[in-house]
Amino acid sequence: MATSAHETRVFPGPYDRVFRAVCDAAPVAGMTVGTVDPSAGRVYVTTNMTLMTWGENLAVDVRPSASGVEVTVDSSLKFGLVDWGRNNKNIN
Repeated sequence: MATSAHETRVFPGPYDRVFRAVCDAAPVAGMTVGTVDPSAGRVYVTTNMTLMTWGENLAVDVRPSASGVEVTVDSSLKFGLVDWGRNNKNIN
């Protein structure tokens, strides 16, 4: 029974463009952007309650690396024991 998911992916391009893409993608995916801190490379995002979950909290870390820009997403339930695949869907 999963209550959270975690994944890191590497994207090409400059840090600023990838960070902005993360912030712009969340509302398109139906998520709400909360706190944004470009200097720390951190974005907090939430999802609303659905018939399957009480919603999820996502912490996104963006940091430059030698191979591009690493984006790490941690998605966890706000409440509950089973995520019904929502956390992996949020990451994708």
